[in-house]
Amino acid sequence: MTDPETPETVETPARRARRRSPKSCEQCRKRKLRCDRGLPCRPCKRSRGALQCSYSPETKRAASFEAPQLSAQPASNSETQQDTGSILDAMKGGRERFRTAAYQPPEAADPAKNNKSADLFPRPHVRVGTLETDKTRLFGRSHWVHALAHFNLVEKLQFLGPDALNGLQEGMAGLTKEVASRRSSLKLYRPLELHDPLPDLARTLPPKTTCDQLVSNYWRFFEPLFRVLHRPSFEREYENHWAGSAKSNTAFVFKLSMVLGLGAVVHRDLAESGRIRGLAKSWLYVVQWWLMGPLEKTARCLDGVQAFCLAVLLRQASSLGGASSISTESLMKLSMSLGLHLDPDGFSAYGPLDRELRRRIWYTVLELTTMASLDTSLPLLITPDDYNCGPPSNLNDAELGPDSMDLPKAHPAGELTDSSVQILLQKSLARRLYIVRKINSVQTPPSYEETIALGKQLTLHCRDVASFYHSRTSSNDEADEFHRKFLDSYLRRYILFLHRPYALQAAKEPRYHLARKTCLECCQIIASHSVELNLPHAVTDEFCLMAVRGSGLFKGPLSQDVIVHLSLEVITQLEEERDLRMPNEGSIDTDSVAADPLVQMSRNGRQPLLGTLRHTLGQLRQIVALGQPSCKRYLLLSAAMAHIEELEMDSSNPLPAAMSQLTRCLKDCSEMLRLAAPDVSQPSTELDPAWSEEPSSDWTDALGLFGFDFDLRLLDCNMDSSADV
Repeated sequence: MTDPETPETVETPARRARRRSPKSCEQCRKRKLRCDRGLPCRPCKRSRGALQCSYSPETKRAASFEAPQLSAQPASNSETQQDTGSILDAMKGGRERFRTAAYQPPEAADPAKNNKSADLFPRPHVRVGTLETDKTRLFGRSHWVHALAHFNLVEKLQFLGPDALNGLQEGMAGLTKEVASRRSSLKLYRPLELHDPLPDLARTLPPKTTCDQLVSNYWRFFEPLFRVLHRPSFEREYENHWAGSAKSNTAFVFKLSMVLGLGAVVHRDLAESGRIRGLAKSWLYVVQWWLMGPLEKTARCLDGVQAFCLAVLLRQASSLGGASSISTESLMKLSMSLGLHLDPDGFSAYGPLDRELRRRIWYTVLELTTMASLDTSLPLLITPDDYNCGPPSNLNDAELGPDSMDLPKAHPAGELTDSSVQILLQKSLARRLYIVRKINSVQTPPSYEETIALGKQLTLHCRDVASFYHSRTSSNDEADEFHRKFLDSYLRRYILFLHRPYALQAAKEPRYHLARKTCLECCQIIASHSVELNLPHAVTDEFCLMAVRGSGLFKGPLSQDVIVHLSLEVITQLEEERDLRMPNEGSIDTDSVAADPLVQMSRNGRQPLLGTLRHTLGQLRQIVALGQPSCKRYLLLSAAMAHIEELEMDSSNPLPAAMSQLTRCLKDCSEMLRLAAPDVSQPSTELDPAWSEEPSSDWTDALGLFGFDFDLRLLDCNMDSSADV
């Protein structure tokens, strides 16, 4: 018997013409329409007269149900290509249809590159969902649907004949619709234990003039860093929303609310920004309800991933709190369940816009996940082996549209486009992923030699960022300055965390002096980005605005990491100087100290550091006075400065002075917060014994109310103890 998949060779003197069997249904052949070979096919279902779809006996076809059919082999382009016109018609008519697009890895076209085990382990990657939400689902090898790829019900029923099979499928289609309708009704009937926190979010949005300003802020400052949206598509929906010509899509309203919240972070009007950010907290609850609430399946789509990314950014940029590590892990799993980690070129149903958008969003998800792992010191659960999605192209959003047939030619690497900043950040992503895994590893932390090598590589990336924006100094754009400071602070934060374990041991191990020097330089550069901050006067620098209002990475030069390391550096220098001033046991030769040029150089070198710390302390106090309950950094730096002042006066026990200063700052914070919110009642001592007038057995217990999870007395210890800080 001849193998049906092996081409048959016939030795004939001349090529003989043969008539191929028709593959289309009889109705489509008569009407000269393209048939998708379904039963019934799409053109017959769309016809007004509800044509009976039938096939001639000699027709060789691969019929498929209305429900998605899983195939163990990659589907051909003709079988997976979608009719754009029918999709738009179905969306306008509100009719729910399903479509299937098999994922074909880019290397599948070359059989020589395929793994021999592919036949044993086919991977059905199926796109399933309604057109309203555009939901997708990725089925990997461990999913039970994988077994379904080896069981094709349609092929096993071919013996019934076309007429019997047609009637069977029509009956199943009717029953399927009936069961789906009753299932949806039952799910809606079930009472929910929770209620929608904000049933009509659209009514709480500010006026259009305010929204225009906030949306413009988002496009200028946040979208170039974290590519989430396609600007022409979003602006089209935005105009339709305010025109009121049609009811806005729920997913769009959610994304718009997150965009407005991010735009308010860098809004210069303090009163307006505070009001919008207050509303953004309620909006965030609604979006989280949609993403993780009882109806989370409706958010399992690309719109859901976009809203999720914006929500994670808003929580960090506006200090709305929450477990960022849990959120980003959920975001990562949602993205991978939609197949964003796979090369979009393997999905034949996606056009150039969809493919490029998936690349941009995937690398934004990677950045947010890496950022959360760095902030929380939790292990990073993603490696480069877990994805093969290529980087985004250097293109402008206006060059891509829903009707684009081919991907435009990318601009040169040095040419500025809407994606240039993300591409610039993506160049160091693989190395930063490795660094975060090594830093948070409990088994194999990086050695000192590897730390030095990795630090040099990241320093080169910092120079690339500086060179990129140095060539654009003539533009004098505020957004460019914002992005330059953000990228520089972001990358140097990795260098700081990488060298810090060895820098904290440099006081006892001189060979680690380079790590200590590197950390000091990183902190000084990051802190220099806040020199223009001069509260309570108006803030004209958007990066400083974000540092005042943000949390985590977005604190930038006002972060605990910079404050702690600069304070410890000054304390270490003073302790080293005190050792030089004590040649004999317990005695200090003041005359020799005054004449020692090394001591004078050390004092002069500390003045810039002390000036930076004093400026930061004053700004942190003003932040609390503005009503932002961010007291931990202010209290920490106040105690550290008191400690430093005592060491400068040759005090042998600086702890009492630091404790006294801490007590004064606590009273100061209480008074400032009372003036900022006079209607807030005093905390009840019955509910929390830590607020009792009786002194606590351990004063650090009371500091736990401010988020301190370490003992401030470590500031009085040597560099070994301060490593825990």
